[in-house]
Amino acid sequence: GHNDLAMMALLMLGAWAGSAGRPLPGAALAGLAAGVKLLPLAVLPWLAARRLREGGWRRAALAALVFVGPSAACYVPLAAGSRQQC
Repeated sequence: GHNDLAMMALLMLGAWAGSAGRPLPGAALAGLAAGVKLLPLAVLPWLAARRLREGGWRRAALAALVFVGPSAACYVPLAAGSRQQC
């Protein structure tokens, strides 16, 4: 659809931020990309594995939470609204 460009732009900005030594903003941008379209969720295992290798369990968990937070923030209101209409 038409949101593919927004999703890819956010995902590429996240990859750029992560490769530039800013892993948490990169994870947040990738999470926003997953909020636009669910396809970037495939990046989450790679992101967590990379952070695990570089910084241990705490950093991997933090990166995963920073990734999931924005995407959940995008989908939770939609789920809440669909329950009210049923």
